[in-house]
Amino acid sequence: MLKLRKLIILLTLILTILLSANAFAENYLDPTRWEWCYSTDEYGIFIDNQTIKYYNGIAEYWECNYYPRSCQSHNCGEHYHYYLSSINFKNNTIATKGIIVRNFNGKVLFSDYRPSYGLRFEPIAPQSVAEVTANKVRSILQRIYSN
Repeated sequence: MLKLRKLIILLTLILTILLSANAFAENYLDPTRWEWCYSTDEYGIFIDNQTIKYYNGIAEYWECNYYPRSCQSHNCGEHYHYYLSSINFKNNTIATKGIIVRNFNGKVLFSDYRPSYGLRFEPIAPQSVAEVTANKVRSILQRIYSN
């Protein structure tokens, strides 16, 4: 009886670990390219480590917000928001240059780009998702440029 009880507890723990680890595993993002940055129960943020650029205190990078299912603010099922963004580390500001929204099959649902002269950098608020993203971008840049 004791062995059966231990076996049930062990199986329950294994299943719990496996199911929680797969919460965001079903996206189409290459884990060697897209690094996890932040997530909630509705979406996850990933940073592309292969297209990130840095020049004169400004980082340009692609960010993907992955929505594994339809949520209150988006009624289109599983989808991806790709943002081309810039962070100015000298004055701690962020700007979005473009967005592409794709469904789970890769079909583009929406896209929009802003010309460089129309960019508006906004301050990065303390303890915000933008600050978490800026810290992740900084750590990727440090790793890339230290090698």
